[in-house]
Amino acid sequence: MAAKGCVEKSMKHFYIDPETLLGGIVYTDDKQEIVHLSLLTGNTVPDYQYDGKINLLVMAGKIELTIEEPVDGNHKMDLPKQRQVLELGPRELVVLEKNTVHRLVALMDSQLLVVKIK
Repeated sequence: MAAKGCVEKSMKHFYIDPETLLGGIVYTDDKQEIVHLSLLTGNTVPDYQYDGKINLLVMAGKIELTIEEPVDGNHKMDLPKQRQVLELGPRELVVLEKNTVHRLVALMDSQLLVVKIK
């Protein structure tokens, strides 16, 4: 299990288990979804696009994040894109605007926390 929940009225408490294979959804409600990704070296997350902002925090390890930005501001996946590649390490946070096409490659075993804003 990726996380343990503590049901409280004013707080929810979770444990992120670094030994969890692949990770999983930690928490979801009507405003956000929090996902734990546990990636082994060489694992990839293929092109992904989400209709909301994504906050991506590398907790441990190192990843390569490739962002495909639209040349003309139109976010449709089949239109020409400008590519940007970033290497991210521990405690680095990236905020992706809605509909940003991106992919991940784990350059070493990595733990990420992803918050998808609905």
